[in-house]
Amino acid sequence: MSRKRSPVNTSLLDPPASAIPAPPPLAENDFGRIKGQESAKRAVTIALAGRHFIILIGPSGNGKSMLIEAAKAIDPQFRAKEITVWNKLLNGDPKQRQRHFEPLCRLRADMHVEVPWLPFREWSKPCRGTDTATIRRAVDRARGFADGHENLTLSEGCLLLARQAYDELGMTPRALDAAIRVARTIANMEESEHIQEQHLAEAVQYRLLDRRF
Repeated sequence: MSRKRSPVNTSLLDPPASAIPAPPPLAENDFGRIKGQESAKRAVTIALAGRHFIILIGPSGNGKSMLIEAAKAIDPQFRAKEITVWNKLLNGDPKQRQRHFEPLCRLRADMHVEVPWLPFREWSKPCRGTDTATIRRAVDRARGFADGHENLTLSEGCLLLARQAYDELGMTPRALDAAIRVARTIANMEESEHIQEQHLAEAVQYRLLDRRF
């Protein structure tokens, strides 16, 4: 007659909560320490991947300096400038915007990106955002793929999009050339042989100052 086994208490096999290691602490200049601002992190990742000069624009204390410091920890040659303005200026009177931002256009940056005021719900999230290790991998992969993929030729669909951006946003030829170079970097990040319409559309979004006048 077989002997009935008593059920195994599986809880004894699980390690106590105290034995589960906590994630390692982040360095002071790690992207993971920056609360929210995931869109700005994406833009900075693209700037790093393509070695683009970027201008970060937004109110004080919302992460611009931290983004630049974190980027320079990956590449000390990273080129960026931060401009402190309040949202009311970004969205206010067109003449006031032009007077404030026109000198910045002479800096010939490839990307102009807003780092907006951070809502409390974003600040209070307990989870880490995108960290430096993740961004470094994306940058290394894109730079590796870029070798031999410098073609800036646009498809008919991209040319149509470029014309629309050029006409509606009042872009200069130099601004459009910069957007196409950024689109090439985005394509490299996705390991795409050719610039696609979504790559150019995203790159145009990083021409913030062109859309302000």
